[in-house]
Amino acid sequence: MSLRIFLLTLVLAASAMGQGLRERLDAERGEREGRELTAELRSRIPSCNYTNTGTLEIRPRGGDVVELPIRFTVQVLEDRWLSFYEALAPGAEDRVDRLTIVHQPGKPSRYYRSAPDALDQAAPLTPETLAGLKFAGSDFWACDLGLEFLSWPGQRVLMKDMRSGQSCNVLESTTPQPLANGYARVVSWLDIDTGGVVFAESYDSNQKRVKEFAPKAFKKVDGEWQLEEMRMEDLKTRSRTTIFFDLEKK
Repeated sequence: MSLRIFLLTLVLAASAMGQGLRERLDAERGEREGRELTAELRSRIPSCNYTNTGTLEIRPRGGDVVELPIRFTVQVLEDRWLSFYEALAPGAEDRVDRLTIVHQPGKPSRYYRSAPDALDQAAPLTPETLAGLKFAGSDFWACDLGLEFLSWPGQRVLMKDMRSGQSCNVLESTTPQPLANGYARVVSWLDIDTGGVVFAESYDSNQKRVKEFAPKAFKKVDGEWQLEEMRMEDLKTRSRTTIFFDLEKK
């Protein structure tokens, strides 16, 4: 599942479970629900191809703000689907970076620094290469865009709780062998009704919180709420990256 598809399911209205929701799960139930939830989310397939554009705004601490045009494309094939992310040089068609993620039911996602039509001649990125790989120099890593934490072996719903007015499953995702420069644990608040990411925190192998992610703004287009802005913050470098989506009426 791509980050774009996953987040578009998020709605603004609070779910019917109400503002007082808070329920801690025991380990057995939490692990069972965690496995079921992530399996269901990974099995979701887009209904059609689409392309969207936007702006990638990178704000490094003490540095100049960088703005790059970006383009997102989803291509649905017979047995798999592709997410294609492309960053362009301002005012030009020259590519700054590109990333293709291949999603196939029952198999690990594969990541490439190639266009979709060149995958047959390309080798997928190794886990060692993927860890900490920044998309276009931003705070969004390739594994963030591919929601790689949903495929980790350790999945447990810690509790049902409220976040930003949403009733959420609080999911803890862990990997037994984290890479030195990658994540070891991700805690995400997922909307119970839609599965959309309301908030997420990433931790390193020392259990230090290193990244925060959240959708920040929505806009109603043709009667439907759509994600307009999402943000990733690197708590170690104090850098912040925001993606602004171009939303147009149909």
